[in-house]
Amino acid sequence: MILQKDANGISGLRSPLSDALGLALPWILFVFLFGTGTYLLPAQNVVWADTLIDFSSQKSDHVYSAEQALGSPNRFPNPQFSTCAWSPDQQDTAPAPFIEVGFSTPVHAYKLIIAQNYDPGHIQTIRVRSKDKKDLMVVTPDRSDGIGGPGKLLLIDLKDVTELISGIRLEMDPAGNTANYQIDAIGLQTDLEPYVPRISIAEGMEDQVAEHLDEAINTSWDEVYPIISPDGGTLYFDRKGHPENLGRTHKDDIWFSTLKDSIWQTAQNIGPPLNTEGFNYMCSISPDGFYAVLGNTYGDDAGAGVSISAKNGDQWLTPHTIEIRNMENISPYYECSLVGDGRTLIMSLEQNGNYGLNDLYVSFSIHQGVFSEPQNLGPVVNTAGFEMTPFLAADGRTLYFASNGHPGYGNADIFVTRRLDDSWTHWSEPLNLGPAVNSADLDAYYTIDAKGVYAYFSSSNTIGTNLDIFRIPVTPAAKPENVFWLFGLVSDRENGKLISAEISYTVEKTGAKGLAHASGADGYAVILPQPGNYSIAIEAPGYYTADTLIDLAELDSFERKEQNFSLVPRRSGVVIEMKNVLFKVNTAILLDSSFVELDRIAHFLKSNEGVSIEIRGHTNNLCDDAYCNTLSKRRAEAVKDYLVGLGIASDRLSAVGYGKTKPITGNDTPEGRQKNQRVEFVILSTD
Repeated sequence: MILQKDANGISGLRSPLSDALGLALPWILFVFLFGTGTYLLPAQNVVWADTLIDFSSQKSDHVYSAEQALGSPNRFPNPQFSTCAWSPDQQDTAPAPFIEVGFSTPVHAYKLIIAQNYDPGHIQTIRVRSKDKKDLMVVTPDRSDGIGGPGKLLLIDLKDVTELISGIRLEMDPAGNTANYQIDAIGLQTDLEPYVPRISIAEGMEDQVAEHLDEAINTSWDEVYPIISPDGGTLYFDRKGHPENLGRTHKDDIWFSTLKDSIWQTAQNIGPPLNTEGFNYMCSISPDGFYAVLGNTYGDDAGAGVSISAKNGDQWLTPHTIEIRNMENISPYYECSLVGDGRTLIMSLEQNGNYGLNDLYVSFSIHQGVFSEPQNLGPVVNTAGFEMTPFLAADGRTLYFASNGHPGYGNADIFVTRRLDDSWTHWSEPLNLGPAVNSADLDAYYTIDAKGVYAYFSSSNTIGTNLDIFRIPVTPAAKPENVFWLFGLVSDRENGKLISAEISYTVEKTGAKGLAHASGADGYAVILPQPGNYSIAIEAPGYYTADTLIDLAELDSFERKEQNFSLVPRRSGVVIEMKNVLFKVNTAILLDSSFVELDRIAHFLKSNEGVSIEIRGHTNNLCDDAYCNTLSKRRAEAVKDYLVGLGIASDRLSAVGYGKTKPITGNDTPEGRQKNQRVEFVILSTD
């Protein structure tokens, strides 16, 4: 969701192909140096400059800075004008603009590699230097091809240099004779193999084929920002400029399609209140489908920002604004994604102190509707270019994003990286998702379902010029870690009616938290992303909190489990039947199958120490009154004794036998007699 401010000051989504990169880089040029067959060659022994020694000038302290010439190439093997390369200030007053870089460990090398990212041919002199800055070799490059044109690699033979090399100095054309030339990287090759730059591709992705979704989803208008529900059954997306969009100018609207018999149904406009006359788009959907995170704010002060909406049955409620503390965004573009735990927000924005243009940040829920100050994800993920359209998978560790600052195929590519610890700044090397996903055009907005089976993304690699939505199977190397999908219903323990509730969980080892919602109609769904002990609490107004523990072992595959919860109303006089408390025939001996239910009741009483209960025994009418009264009393006492044995104070429990005096149905059928022969408890006092 790349935002702009229109004439009315309202932020909205712009076409990423024409605007997101075009605004920052109006002179973008696509240049392809090698065929696709060379992208996958193994890494070679190249040491890239890692120290900035000196420079005459730079266009800024971040983008186009001299530091951008350090490290491996950002754009090769497909160089194009980029913020991730050094360019001198065009007002450079030096006789010859220069940059000098070093190697923290001196190197004996066979070749010098200079990645001229854009407008090559401006290097006048190359000085290969020792640790004490002695010139070991001075080279005047062959410039017979002339200045300008595609980006090129300049390879210099160093076979005559026998000493260790510590630095390289490049002296450029005199100031005033340059356009926008760029140096992407400077390296020393320590073997004799011909150097070929490569794209690091996630294993197996080079052999995949992406499926272009049919006319049920894609039209001649732009379809961008697909959001697949975690269960894979609903696809939300942004459709731009469609005549059925709301508002006089038909700005961006949210549309959705459902999967039926493996076929996507014709997409529908989601309608108000999520769609208005402004720019509308969805950023995330929660695992339970109850919450949607939306771009922009709503209401009289509609503008740039983030909103959230909850669902009431089939109707979305009016969105309200999410507050992110101390967030600033000096870019006209902003993107975010709420992680499955409901508490972690990944954002693309530009703040003072960025590595370049838009960087990726993380923010955490402090309390309802308020998130912490954004924290930068660090230099492994972020570059001096655009990092955008972030999506953190259900495992909470696998991050997909689009970037024009990492080696790729075109304007912007999609990458995958994994969080290596709990710091949010240590990530694995971003891997390109390969030529089936990435093209010479813009590819972005990658999303994946909780199972990790299919990924959905937008690409301008279409027959026309518009952006469409594609689907592709996910290979193991690009797949998130397995997760555990816990789902079920929440009901009133007294009458069995479904109720709404909040589901929260805590990972006991790490303290990580998550939040979900149970709707009265659809229940709840929670994604548990890692092995460990989970403490789960279920809360609803007017009810006692229920909680449980889940010990989640290592996951070999995606797993699902249904677990229903029933909540006890918080008031005296409530009668709760112990439906699974059973006895041997004509005795007060509890069957083993009863202990699970009784353990739950004991847990409830331990969690609510102010509650006292009366345990009531009942029978059918097949025996005389005295026998029924005695048997029902003994059964109630057996339940009391079991609870006392579990640590419940005896004075909180009373046991009464009502015999056959309080039937709940007729005794003329076996089914009726079975229902009447029961044990229940009544809440006598509350907290």
